Amino acid sequence: MTLREYLLLYKPDPLAGVVLYGQLLESLLYLSKCRVAHRDLKSNNILVSFDNEQEPPHLVLCDFGSCLSVGSFTVRCTSENVDLGGNVALRAPEIACAKLDGNSVLNYEKADLWASGTIAYEIFTTINPFYALPPVGLSSETYREEELPELGTEIPWHVRMLVRRVLARDPCERPSVACVANLLVLTLFRAESIWNCLQKLQLLRHASSLRLMLSQAQCTVADLVNLFAVETILSRHVNRLKLSGAECQLRQTFFSRLEVSSLVEEATFLLNLMPLRQSVVVGHSMT
Repeated sequence: MTLREYLLLYKPDPLAGVVLYGQLLESLLYLSKCRVAHRDLKSNNILVSFDNEQEPPHLVLCDFGSCLSVGSFTVRCTSENVDLGGNVALRAPEIACAKLDGNSVLNYEKADLWASGTIAYEIFTTINPFYALPPVGLSSETYREEELPELGTEIPWHVRMLVRRVLARDPCERPSVACVANLLVLTLFRAESIWNCLQKLQLLRHASSLRLMLSQAQCTVADLVNLFAVETILSRHVNRLKLSGAECQLRQTFFSRLEVSSLVEEATFLLNLMPLRQSVVVGHSMT
């Protein structure tokens, strides 16, 4: 069945939502590494399968009829009839607002990521704010970021922040696909909140030297990753930690491509999104 059909039938909880969105991001990360842009991302072009209705399904991306696969994310407009991709409603702002005058160059590098942010709303709320017409819905050509609907507080704080940054109008202000994919997977850590890791990194900003700060930051993130790996391994033997097949596969994919040095930079990106004053841990684990 399609993701859209699944969401209407089962309305997944926040944990299942993170597993679903994480799998979608892994698909986009693989395409990005291959220099391929899907250009027709929507919940009807995503398939899911499951044996147990109580567990998050496995997710795969399909329908590559509109994809850009020329070894580059850029397209030079030679005429007004250039193919912009299949889904008008979910075209990223830089594509939807492009002037097709024969001299412009379209860049799809972060266009699929933007579309995935709108699908994240579908996953967590069943409603895509860019499908309804204005004034009820939003248009990718004209929306302002402050008009984006608020995701519920049952969704971890940093997941909500990541989705909002993914939907930044300026592609230069969006994080990379790898950044979002990595930070989202760490949401699944049951033993320790990623928020605690961010608080430790916040304290390291007062280190006596930049070299010491970077060294301690790498140790902090490495400790988090090691504990996350132990939890993943133990989940096969401890009933309380039992993970769904889809989540296990998502974690394994994460570990297969992980670079701790880049994860430090990504955690710092999330740290910069933290409110200036935060007295309670809102990035709670989803047990």
